[in-house]
Amino acid sequence: MRRMTEHDDIDALLVRIAKGDRAAFAALYHRTSARLFGIVLRVLQDRDEAELVLQEVYTRIWHKAGSYHVNGLAPMTWLTTLSRNLALDHRRRHLHRLNVSTHDNGPAGDTNTASPAPPRRPQFHECVEQLPEEGVELLRSVYLDGKNYHDLVAELGVDISTLRSWMRGSLLKLRECLCR
Repeated sequence: MRRMTEHDDIDALLVRIAKGDRAAFAALYHRTSARLFGIVLRVLQDRDEAELVLQEVYTRIWHKAGSYHVNGLAPMTWLTTLSRNLALDHRRRHLHRLNVSTHDNGPAGDTNTASPAPPRRPQFHECVEQLPEEGVELLRSVYLDGKNYHDLVAELGVDISTLRSWMRGSLLKLRECLCR
């Protein structure tokens, strides 16, 4: 019974936040910030970065509170999914910046470094080009644009099992090509 009450309370707070209620926003923050911070911290493994992303999470909540009902998720599911996705996006951006800086500034031809070998970018791009265009778009949507399966199901008009099958097929083809 407590879970249903929490669901209803958070739902009511989100409705009020959508109308610009700052007291509801403060109450939601007080009620959910520890749990959402734990999710973000688990993804990022860096307290300072997690605090920055948590701020982004609550900024997004303030601006998007009115749209959470559209996706049909329970309010806490929506909040945790939002937190996880923003943390993953942050981590991807950070890794991309690291890859770019190590590839652009590294000494040419130096193979005696302590860091692991960078990914073989030409092979990766060749493998991606071998995928059907739909597969490339799916992978880009999920891994670069941060869309979740529910967004894509609504966007593409397919059921979740079909989408998962397409994703799995694309990932298997990519892995097969990269292992050659």
